[in-house]
Amino acid sequence: MLKHFFSIALIALYPALVHASVIFAMPSLQIVAVIFFLLGIFWAPLVRGRLIPWLIFILLTTIVLLLGYFKLTLYLLYLTPILIPLALLIFFGRTLLPGRIPLITAISDAARGPLTPALQKYTRLLTQLWCLVFLIIILWSTILPWLHNPKLWSWFTNVINYGFVGAFLVVEFMVRKKLFPEHNHPSFIQYIRIIIKANIRH
Repeated sequence: MLKHFFSIALIALYPALVHASVIFAMPSLQIVAVIFFLLGIFWAPLVRGRLIPWLIFILLTTIVLLLGYFKLTLYLLYLTPILIPLALLIFFGRTLLPGRIPLITAISDAARGPLTPALQKYTRLLTQLWCLVFLIIILWSTILPWLHNPKLWSWFTNVINYGFVGAFLVVEFMVRKKLFPEHNHPSFIQYIRIIIKANIRH
């Protein structure tokens, strides 16, 4: 559990450090941010001392340091808020293909057993809406670098993106309670635990 906490904490520091580096014109923080992010991703296998993850981590860290030396780190940062939601869009979207079970439907089914037709329809729609959220984030994260305004880009990708996702979670939770008052609705932390324990594979 402690290993997961450190991993999440290191990844969570990434947007804060990137935003501070842009707002306060501190390029060195960009390098620190990316290395912290990589540490968060590889934390568990690194702690276990696995050779291949260590070699990959060292290789990626070397690339980051070289980009920093040539003052190209910001271009790497421009890719992150595009690639991460793109990966999530693919992860969610592929479960909407014919013959697949929508991701939120599968998670809900694993958490509370067979779903009613109304819940199946709702969870399918919710999976589609998450895809729309990721698509919106991808679009403005792709457009903003072309405006040549790093501070505006940083406000959107390191602050507004997370606020947008947080607001969507809150609104969806309220809507779900309104539409399905008879169901037990887990808290956000419990919901994350359900997702982890569900171990859904598609």
